[in-house]
Amino acid sequence: MPLVNGRKFLRAQLPTLVTLLAGERAAYQQEVLRLQHQVRELTGQLRELQTVVLVRAGVTAELAALYRERQIMLARAAQHDPTQPLH
Repeated sequence: MPLVNGRKFLRAQLPTLVTLLAGERAAYQQEVLRLQHQVRELTGQLRELQTVVLVRAGVTAELAALYRERQIMLARAAQHDPTQPLH
């Protein structure tokens, strides 16, 4: 096997390597753009979910308040039988 001069070999391969690297760079740039788009999409979905969770928490609190109010109204409306102990 003949010895190859390293510099000559690299110079001969340089255009091929530059072309390969340019292709890889373009592919990586496309992947970055795709991922950035995906992050924007997911961020929007997360904001929507946060809004829904906050609304749900508010509705749950309002429902609990209504139940408490109902219990108070029922307690006030209940008549005590004086012959029965209060427990």
